[in-house]
Amino acid sequence: LLSLAPAVLIGLMLGAVQILSLTTLRPLSVEALAVHGFRAYYGPRLGGQEPAQHWIALPQTVLQARIDFRPDPPEVSLVTVYQLSAQNRLQAVITAPAARFEGAVLALEAPEVWTPAPADSDAVRTRIALDPVWLRNLGLEPRFWTQRDLRMVARQHEGVPRAEIHGAILQSRYAAAARVLAICVLMATLCLAVMRPRPGMIVAVKLALAGYALQFLSQYLTTLGKHAQLLPGLAFWLLPGVVITACVAHHIRQSYRVHRAVARIEGRENAAPESGP
Repeated sequence: LLSLAPAVLIGLMLGAVQILSLTTLRPLSVEALAVHGFRAYYGPRLGGQEPAQHWIALPQTVLQARIDFRPDPPEVSLVTVYQLSAQNRLQAVITAPAARFEGAVLALEAPEVWTPAPADSDAVRTRIALDPVWLRNLGLEPRFWTQRDLRMVARQHEGVPRAEIHGAILQSRYAAAARVLAICVLMATLCLAVMRPRPGMIVAVKLALAGYALQFLSQYLTTLGKHAQLLPGLAFWLLPGVVITACVAHHIRQSYRVHRAVARIEGRENAAPESGP
């Protein structure tokens, strides 16, 4: 197992760099790009947009409001809420001059309600589940969020559309270190297993294909996990765990075989003098 120590140390160091890049450097880079107007549109907050009307789709609710993203939490005014039933039938139209956040709830101030049928008036909601941290990052892909915002939204399922995606992306950031460690351990194990004093080109090609196959499968599972198509435990942690466990088991087996061979050789050497005259 000591032969894996250099690979493990390198994997841990590279994994730490990978986590640092995903949790800190990437969000800072995106913010710098947005502030200076480079590349794509990263949402109204980072884009420095003035207060404007925005449409937001929530479960059984469509909200139109004038939002100022500069304060924290954002200021919401001139609100129009289209409340829908479970069958997506219009139940009510609610207007309000302003709204304020109470935790993860947007409370409408002085709301005026219109319902297409009197029976719908009992189902009117003037308090809308909407997380202010999620709203602050409106228009920004979750993979570009700061670690603080992503962690807060991943814990807060109320008022967060498709909250499972944010939790999955948070898990993928932590699992990046395990993926890097798995690649390092696998490459070290294969090198010890197939390398010879004069390795040919075929050996190098085999190693490259093995590394590429692991990277491709890891990225495939990670993509499924980030889109909540696969459980985070299966998408991010299963493959690195299996690879690392298999490599460690292989080294333990090889060490056991070597110890048995050495024991047999020593036993023969000790028995040789006793068989003499």
